[in-house]
Amino acid sequence: MGEPARTRHSHEARLRAVRLVCEAGWRAADVATALGCSVRSVQLWIERSDRGTNPAALTARKPPGASPKLSDAQRTRLAELLDAGPEAAGLAGQLWTGPRVAALIEREFGVAHSSKYLPELLRRLGRSPQKPAKRAVEWDEEAIAGWVRTDWPRKKKSVGGSAPPSSGTRRPGS
Repeated sequence: MGEPARTRHSHEARLRAVRLVCEAGWRAADVATALGCSVRSVQLWIERSDRGTNPAALTARKPPGASPKLSDAQRTRLAELLDAGPEAAGLAGQLWTGPRVAALIEREFGVAHSSKYLPELLRRLGRSPQKPAKRAVEWDEEAIAGWVRTDWPRKKKSVGGSAPPSSGTRRPGS
């Protein structure tokens, strides 16, 4: 059996754990088993609360990191704009690249968003950044298909042929 899954415990659960150890005399290991948490968590709660004298120290803390730059409503609107496609936003082509999404966010919401963090934002919206195919402007599918159909078979016959191997070629085992 593996370790119990990590969960966030409520303020009440942390208070109860500290009281059981400090007032009722339970062992930290027994409290941890009863709450489904680690012994170290119970020990930290006891230390943080100054052995139960400062219960306010056990309140949940705000997660670390910066606050999101876009509100929930703005993220919903961004998802709608992405669904409509780049052409609806006045951009040529069918791909949403990182710089395009960053420009859209700045234009629509007035928020400068680093393209470094866009993949995370897009993943939260159920999308991913897309990379354009790198092709020359002169790329002509019809001309390429015609060359493959007519010229390539001729070139293939004349290049390989049935010439004997060069003197430098060795076969395995010889």
